[in-house]
Amino acid sequence: MKVYAVSYNAGLGGTWLTWFINQHEGFQKYDVQFKPNKLEYTSYDDLMWYYNDHDWQTTVVKNKWNDKSNVVYKLFPKHNYYDIDRAEDLLRSSNTIGIIVPYVNEELKQEFVKRNTHCFDTSVERSVLNIDWSRVNCTSSDENRNAYSRFNQHWQILTIDMGRLLNCNRNEYHKLTKFLHVGEHPDYESLCAEYKQNCFPS
Repeated sequence: MKVYAVSYNAGLGGTWLTWFINQHEGFQKYDVQFKPNKLEYTSYDDLMWYYNDHDWQTTVVKNKWNDKSNVVYKLFPKHNYYDIDRAEDLLRSSNTIGIIVPYVNEELKQEFVKRNTHCFDTSVERSVLNIDWSRVNCTSSDENRNAYSRFNQHWQILTIDMGRLLNCNRNEYHKLTKFLHVGEHPDYESLCAEYKQNCFPS
């Protein structure tokens, strides 16, 4: 069983990305639900690790993750590893081999800003700042600004541009499938189109 984590800041499609990865061959294909009033996807417990309540072994049994399938999980209550004091201990105890970090750059940025302004009942300026800060936080070459640089020595880190992924940029998608050692999902383009239709209403 290969174990991956999606570590993300709110408003960047992290729950959907966890579910999307889970739809690929070799994963257990758990489901999510869409909340139209919030323009967001929420996951059921079988994609979650409540790390304050259950250790990894208990979570594997509780969520019926088995040795025949790969696992991608989302953390709760915090969704990003860089903000957890005992992050390294959690990563080691779960045998996580890779951390996938979504961010938003230029493609679909306006759509994400509009969505996040609505979802979080905040200003456009605040939404833009949060998106820009999240991008720098995981892509900067400056170790003092990149919160994931502390993990680079022991874990593989993959940053994914969600705008490019959702716009079906093959290079961005290939980065993800190569990292996961999986083939392309046959409905990749329609799954991305569905996300945009649901989360970015005109």
